[in-house]
Amino acid sequence: MPSIQEIWGELEDWLKSNLPHNHASLRPGASEEQITQIERELGFRLPEDWKTLYQIHDGQDETDTAMLTLRWLPLADVLSSWRMWKELLADGSTQEALSPDCKSIPPGAIQEKYINLGWLPMFTDGGGNAIGPDLQPGANGQIGQMINFGRDELEKFVIAPDLKDFLQWIVSGIRSGKITLQKASTGADVIRFIDPPNESIFTVIHQRFGI
Repeated sequence: MPSIQEIWGELEDWLKSNLPHNHASLRPGASEEQITQIERELGFRLPEDWKTLYQIHDGQDETDTAMLTLRWLPLADVLSSWRMWKELLADGSTQEALSPDCKSIPPGAIQEKYINLGWLPMFTDGGGNAIGPDLQPGANGQIGQMINFGRDELEKFVIAPDLKDFLQWIVSGIRSGKITLQKASTGADVIRFIDPPNESIFTVIHQRFGI
């Protein structure tokens, strides 16, 4: 399988050619010191592919999206979002109220909780929902698996075994035409899933992985 640098390189080339404004919002890479600092506060060792990708680009500016209508969060915003979830967990009431409705697909792969501080928000819709690596998986899961979680995501799916496979899924979708650009009513180019047809990656995840 290609390296994460090669997979990201193909995806970035596509962004540059097809969505230059989105591509321009990508930030310079993070330093090793910045990554070490976030590991220290999180209390987790981050996956190597995750660190490699952040050393290429430290996410993107707040004004745009680059990852299938999601914003790729810079490290500072990853930490800010994680702290928000930590505060909500400390309160206890939300976790107690919503965890019984949470579901892992496949069963046992993801801890069936509303909040888990091992879930790292990486790509976000700006409304409290995210996709990111799971650093505290369930008994049948693996560290670094990419999952959906957040405000509206009670059903949580293992989207890919790791970040590299998640990016490969996107690149494969672009190559096959399952992910393409279409004109919105405003005239702007928007990323759209053709199979299954939808503009929301969270809806697509539920349609594709749901049982």
